[in-house]
Order: sequence, then structure tokens, then C-alpha cells
Amino acid sequence: MTVVKKQLIQAQADHKKVFFVTHFAPQEANLWRRPTQAEVSDKMARHYEMMRAMYGSQRLGNLLQEYTNVKWVGYGHLHGQHADLTLGPTSYYHAAVGVKKKRRNEWQAPTFMDQWQKQLQVFDI
Repeated sequence: MTVVKKQLIQAQADHKKVFFVTHFAPQEANLWRRPTQAEVSDKMARHYEMMRAMYGSQRLGNLLQEYTNVKWVGYGHLHGQHADLTLGPTSYYHAAVGVKKKRRNEWQAPTFMDQWQKQLQVFDI
């Protein structure tokens, strides 16, 4: 985090807009909610907590929110489609293509290239 913070401080001092790209989700709002005990067993609840630790970090999200020059954040990793999220001056974009397997198909297009193109976005910086 120290390196990222130093880079954000320098970008702010240089009056640069930042498009931050990370693999993991930087906002808890982008993560799946924790199932209630009524929905899952104790074992499933523990599994959920273990998996959620790998999905992203609110700590990074808090750091990004400290800098008003962070205008855009792109991230992937999470499965499925997630709507864009705007918090303060920062917009968060989930750009993952998703997976296509026998048991789980997250694509809305017939081929990888079609799905990839569907997920592409253009940003005017």
C-alpha cells in the first residue's frame, strides 16, 4: 500500500487524473453480501469468509477515496456482470469477461471475442 500511496500523492501533486487498474474489487459494495445464518450452514459461512478475503479489499478502496484525482478504477476478478459504481469523484468499472464452462456460463455472447468486445469501454481522459 505504501508504494500505491506514494504514487497517488505524486499524481495529485502533478495535477494528474488517475485511472487506477487492479485485479481485485476495491470496494465492499462490489462484493457479494454475506449470507445470513438462515441461508447457510456454519461450514458454508466459514467458506464464504475465506473466499471473500480473495475477492478484494476495502482498505484499497478507502485509500483511493482519499484522492479526488482518482477519477476511474477498473477491476476484474469477480464473476458475473456488475453495474458501474460511483462514489464521490470516482467511478468503478468491472471489466471481467467471466467464465464459460459446462457448469457455469457467465457469457452473454457466443464467443470469447464477442464477450470481450461486449465488455470493452472507452474512456475520455
